[in-house]
Amino acid sequence: MTTMPVIASERLRLLALTAGQLRLYLVHPRQLEESLALRPGLTPAGPALRRAIGLKLAAMGEATERFWPWLTYWLVVIAAEGTGAGLTGFKGQVDAAGQVEIGYGIEQAYRRQGYATEAVGALVNWAFAAPSCLTVTARTLEANEASMAVLRNVGFRLYGAEEDELLWRIDKGTHDRR
Repeated sequence: MTTMPVIASERLRLLALTAGQLRLYLVHPRQLEESLALRPGLTPAGPALRRAIGLKLAAMGEATERFWPWLTYWLVVIAAEGTGAGLTGFKGQVDAAGQVEIGYGIEQAYRRQGYATEAVGALVNWAFAAPSCLTVTARTLEANEASMAVLRNVGFRLYGAEEDELLWRIDKGTHDRR
């Protein structure tokens, strides 16, 4: 079995979850926290997250384990508290053009403290360490000012729109690895 990576940043640890850990998150997030020696902090997955985890599990089931870090969710852990504060991850592997899309979400109790910015920045740095990754993209709803601020703070630039979503990107060549 492949060892899943851990990313450390100033205040956070990002833990790439195995398929078994994702399943445990769906069934009983508290058991996942206990298995990782974390204090309680995660809320049960709502319908949208349950669907997203299901898609990730399906993709992981079709891929070799070495690609799982690109396909799974990464648990955002506040290092000083030992508490899970949210999830981040990619929406698939790096494509033929060298692009990958990122997504993220922080538990309500931990928002507006810079954790999303720190987690996204750390995961972008991890992605750009892979030679095949040249661009990380993201999408936000036009009304989601907080999410747009996260992306701007990391260095993403707005490059387009589709329906009610704004499209963002950051390129390896211009990224300053904050």
